[in-house]
Amino acid sequence: MLRHTFATRCIEAGVDLPVLQRLMGHANIETTINTYGDIYNYYKQKKKLKKNYRLFKKEKEFKKYIEIEYINFRLILRWLF
Repeated sequence: MLRHTFATRCIEAGVDLPVLQRLMGHANIETTINTYGDIYNYYKQKKKLKKNYRLFKKEKEFKKYIEIEYINFRLILRWLF
């Protein structure tokens, strides 16, 4: 149980499978992939979704900024003309 917890925490921290293989003492990478591959893919996907969310959030903030600038621009045009 402790080995699996350690391996999971390593994967959460971003340790790659070849490094994990050596840490766990597996002779073949297949053993590591068969044992921890699902966990590795889960955290890799989670990290990717987190990154996409941050990009989406920045894009959303940028669109809001553009809308505000457009409104300000229209107000200036009204004031000038």
